[in-house]
Amino acid sequence: MVWNCLVCEGDLGEPVAKNSRPNKMKHGRRIGFAATLVTVIGLTLTAAGALAAPTQTSVAISIPAEVSTFRLNVSGLLQSFYSTYGSRLSQSERTQMSGLINQVDQVLGTLYRQSTVSAKLARTNAPLVKQRQAAATVAKTYDAAFANSDASMKKLQPIIGPKLSFFEALSAKSDLDQSQRDFEDLGVHIHQAAR
Repeated sequence: MVWNCLVCEGDLGEPVAKNSRPNKMKHGRRIGFAATLVTVIGLTLTAAGALAAPTQTSVAISIPAEVSTFRLNVSGLLQSFYSTYGSRLSQSERTQMSGLINQVDQVLGTLYRQSTVSAKLARTNAPLVKQRQAAATVAKTYDAAFANSDASMKKLQPIIGPKLSFFEALSAKSDLDQSQRDFEDLGVHIHQAAR
């Protein structure tokens, strides 16, 4: 059968191509088909939205790995500063810098342990109240750590700053700024889990 592009009205008044087969579907069946189509589209969009937006549980479960990675990166960066520039420092400055490195590691260790507890509660579907309390504790610890990181950087800068060349200082500042941005990103995930 050849299909013409001429348009005429079908049995329900809708435009159809001339010489097309008449539509045998009744009006009620069309509504049922349309409702099914809308339902399928709605379910697809809901599933896509669920994939696009991580749940609090999935965020809480992923945080310990993020904290661990960040902790290793910061420790490596600070140890690199210490090994590269430590010989230029006096004994008291080396002691002070070593103390700051240990303090940062302890704070991040506490954050890691608390995030592990929160993730375990989320993974085992513990009561929601307990999950929220644990996530709030992690967020509170993060906030304190973030405030302390700013203070630690202000203490570190006068120790090593004068001992660095202009380009070394720029490189160190760039590394520290990137580390601070990574810490802020981690904070976004931590606070997302605490909502």
